[in-house]
Amino acid sequence: MNNPTGRQRAVVGTVVLTAVTLVPLGLSGTAVALPGIADGLGTAPGPLQWVVNGFNIAFALSTLVWGASTGRLGHGNTLRLGILLYLGASALCAVAPSVAVVAGGRTLAAVGGAAIFTSGSALISTMFSGAHRARLFSLYGSAIGLGLALGPSAAGALITLAGWRGMYGAHTALLALALAGTAAIAAPPRTTAQRSEEGLRALWNRGFIICCIVTMAGSVGFVTLLTYLPTAYSALFALDSGRVGLFMLALSVPVLLGPVAGNRLAAAIGAARVNLVGLTLLLAGVAGLLLVTPHGAPTGVVLPSLLVGTGFGLTLGLVDGEATATVPPAAAGAAAGVLNFFRMGSEAVFVAVYGLTMTTTIARRIPDTDLAGRVLSGVGGTAHREVFADAFHLTVAVLALLILTMLIAVAWLTAVRNRAGEATATASPERRLTPSE
Repeated sequence: MNNPTGRQRAVVGTVVLTAVTLVPLGLSGTAVALPGIADGLGTAPGPLQWVVNGFNIAFALSTLVWGASTGRLGHGNTLRLGILLYLGASALCAVAPSVAVVAGGRTLAAVGGAAIFTSGSALISTMFSGAHRARLFSLYGSAIGLGLALGPSAAGALITLAGWRGMYGAHTALLALALAGTAAIAAPPRTTAQRSEEGLRALWNRGFIICCIVTMAGSVGFVTLLTYLPTAYSALFALDSGRVGLFMLALSVPVLLGPVAGNRLAAAIGAARVNLVGLTLLLAGVAGLLLVTPHGAPTGVVLPSLLVGTGFGLTLGLVDGEATATVPPAAAGAAAGVLNFFRMGSEAVFVAVYGLTMTTTIARRIPDTDLAGRVLSGVGGTAHREVFADAFHLTVAVLALLILTMLIAVAWLTAVRNRAGEATATASPERRLTPSE
C-alpha cells in the first residue's frame, strides 16, 4: 500500500494509535489496581508481583519473537493477532477468580502488546512516507505518552466507579473496537533479512550507545516509579485509588508536555545537552524521594514526581530521533527496533529489581508471609508503614545510584564523541525521522 487513500490513512492511524495507547494505559493502570486485586483475591507475594513484573518480562522477550516473525505473518495480520491476544487477556483479568489468573492474563497481554508495538510501527514505516510518515510517527510517540500519562488517573477513576474488574472490562471494549477496524488494513510489503543485518552493523557508534543509555535511565527513573509509586502512596499515606490517581498526575502529565519542550530546547542548546539536563532532573527527582516519610503529607512526593516526569519527558521522542539520525537512512528501522528492545528489556529488568528489593527487605522485617504480602501491596495498615518506608528508601537509593552511573557514562561518551568529531548521519529530507519517531 504505497499510496494509501485518505480513508486508509485514517483507519491505520485510528486503529494503531488506539491499540498503542491502551498498552501503556494497562501497564500503569494495573499498578493502581494492585491493592484492590490483593484485597479481593489474596496477597501471595509471588503471583501478586508477577501481575506487574510478568508483563514487562514477557513484553521484552516477545518483542524479539514478533520482530523475527512479523515479516512472514504480515504486519496487518500481526496487529490483528496482537489486539486479539490483548483483548482476550483483558477479558480474562476482568473475570479472574485468583491472583494467579490475573498474572497469567497480564503475561498474555504482554505478548499481545509486543505484537501491537512491533506491527504498529512497521505498518506506519512501510505504508507511509515523507510528511505523512513523520506525522504518524509523531502521533505514535504521543500515544505512548498519553497512555502513560492517563494510566494512573484513568485507572483510579474507573476503579472508583466500577472496581478493578470494570477497568479491565473497559479495556476489553475499546480493544474490540480496534480489532474491528483492522479489517480495513491490508498487508504492507515485507523487508528483507539482508537489509536488517546491514542495519545492525551500522549501530556500533557512540551516538547510538548514548541513546540506549538515556533510554535505560528513563526505565530506571520513570517506569519503575510509574509502576510502583501508586502502591507507595497507598502504603505510606493510606490513599484510596481515586486520590492515588490524582497524585500520580504530577509524575505523568510532564510526559505529555516534555517532548515538545525537549524539541525546542534541543534546537537552542543541542540534543546532547538536553539529554544531560533530562538525566540530571531524573536523578534529582529520584533522590528527592529519599526525603519522603509516612509522617509527612503526600504532597511531599509532588515535587520529586514533577522532576522525574519532566526529566523523562524531555528525552522522550528526542532520543528516538537522535538514535535513528546516528545511522544511515537504510539502518533507521534497525536502530528503532534495537532501541525499543533496550527500552522494554531494561524496563523489565529494573521493575523486577525494584520489586525484588522491596520484597526481600520487607520479608526480612516481617516473617509472616501473608502479612509481608499485604504490606508490600499497600494494604498492610498503619502499624507497618515504617517497614515499607525503610524498604522504599533503600530501593530508591539503588535507583538513584544507577541513574548517577548512567549520567556519568552519557557525559563521558558525549565528551569523547565531541572530541572525536563524530557527525550525525545525514538522512534524505523525505526519509529523515522526526524526534517522535
